[in-house]
Amino acid sequence: MKKNSIFMEEWWLDCVTEGKIEFINYTHSNKLNIKLPIYKIKNLGMTSISMPPYTRTLSPQFDIPESKPFKKGQNIRRLVEGVVQNIPNYSNFRLSFDPHDETLFAFELEGFNISNQSTFQYDFNVDLEDVWNNLDQKTRNLIRTTGKLLEIRIENSIDSFFYLSKKQRNEESTHNYKLLEEICRQCLLRDQLVTVVAYKGHIPVAASIVIWGENIMYFWQSARDTNFSYAGANSLLLWECMKLASSMGKILDFDCYGSVSSAKFLAGFGLYPISRPTVYKYTPCYGIMKEVKRLFPGCK
Repeated sequence: MKKNSIFMEEWWLDCVTEGKIEFINYTHSNKLNIKLPIYKIKNLGMTSISMPPYTRTLSPQFDIPESKPFKKGQNIRRLVEGVVQNIPNYSNFRLSFDPHDETLFAFELEGFNISNQSTFQYDFNVDLEDVWNNLDQKTRNLIRTTGKLLEIRIENSIDSFFYLSKKQRNEESTHNYKLLEEICRQCLLRDQLVTVVAYKGHIPVAASIVIWGENIMYFWQSARDTNFSYAGANSLLLWECMKLASSMGKILDFDCYGSVSSAKFLAGFGLYPISRPTVYKYTPCYGIMKEVKRLFPGCK
């Protein structure tokens, strides 16, 4: 089963779930195979099948023989039907699939819902000079200006990121630093991580951790020193990550966004947005609890 993403590698899933990952395997006619990782958490007596910590996508993986489009689709539908029948009881199912996942239609036929969030991907097959020319002029100017003020270093270490992240977030951090450090340690052991760091002299002022699997690199974690007023630091880091992905022959996923301003920032790189689908389904009881929480945010 092909694993294009680091998030589908079994060592990753074991690490981020601290050994709590489970796999549903289903075989049809001894020649069609599918595997779906599931991570279960409980809240108020309800079981959710959710995304593991620090994991961006979690698609089912399947093996089927080469065939024409209709037969391929039929085989995928058979596999998804079988794997869905073997999912343990849950109140809430919500997984983010890979943008190029081929099972979405089959999950829809099984009663699941699909929503989308956009991300951006740089394809290393596109010449960087063409990408540079397609950047928003403001983004291009920020990269040029900031590149003259800061020095970029590629480090096989996470020290700069952790220093900046803890300084930036202080007591309000949502990071599980113990788990994050272990994930990074495992990535470094497998040569699947570097930190791209911007320095002012000897002082790190911004850092981004990038991780990769077989052919996709992720702009995964970022932090900066808010005491330094370099508006273009993040633009410079992302551009340097694109150059790194190009040199390594990997697609760079910008890893979605958390706000409108972040979305507009990423759009400044002149790439077309692509959809990262979320497959979800929940029971009426869970739906009521979700609505209560929406209407009364302070309700636990």
